[in-house]
Amino acid sequence: VTGNIKTYAPHAKKIHVDIDPSEINKNVLADTAIVGDLRETLAELLDGLEPADHAPWLAYIDSMKGDAAVRDIQKLPDTGHLYAAHVINDIWHLTGGNAIVVTDVG
Repeated sequence: VTGNIKTYAPHAKKIHVDIDPSEINKNVLADTAIVGDLRETLAELLDGLEPADHAPWLAYIDSMKGDAAVRDIQKLPDTGHLYAAHVINDIWHLTGGNAIVVTDVG
């Protein structure tokens, strides 16, 4: 969570999956909390879902990006410093855009 926790996604339903039970509801109250290994938990959850077409949603997200992402990466100095934007961009290129990248604050 970034920004003001009191105003964080006030109308969203939040599902918190964490392997550490002490992290559940620590900063933001979850509507549903699941304690477990994320890989195993997602595998179990996916078994109960029907495939869905997300193409319209992904196209909408893509249309909002425009060229800002590329422009922001290009503006970063090449000083030998490892920038997250460069790493994510390189992963995207190496996987042909088929990587799912998840980050955490820890």
